[in-house]
Amino acid sequence: MRFRSKRMRLSGLSAAGGMERNASPLARVLSYLVTAVALVLALAFSAVIFGLLLFAGILVGAWFWWKTRALRRQMQEAAEAMAATGTAHAEGEGEIIEGVGVRIHEDRFGLAEYAEPGESGESGKPEAPDRPAGHGSGY
Repeated sequence: MRFRSKRMRLSGLSAAGGMERNASPLARVLSYLVTAVALVLALAFSAVIFGLLLFAGILVGAWFWWKTRALRRQMQEAAEAMAATGTAHAEGEGEIIEGVGVRIHEDRFGLAEYAEPGESGESGKPEAPDRPAGHGSGY
């Protein structure tokens, strides 16, 4: 069942959307030429868009660099002051909070069991570590 419209036969297109095998050489050359021009225009358009986005990114980066110059200067001066005095922070600033942590081992049923550091492990319960949790514990 070969059904082709008159318009398709006159334009040289087949029902599948491609060129007919018996299309004129001029139609084939023109179709290749139009395809090549479309590809070149698409590549040029994408290059222009990429260039504009790159330029906009450079502008935003330069603006951010300019706006943060005072902060960078303050950080440099603070680092030089700390290096000159040998202190990690200014005296009287900051607060150190110390504490002790106990690792709790959970079995597969979600029941927490732990042993105090002085207890023996005879009950089958794991012993709590001597150091706070989070220091090399892998959690």
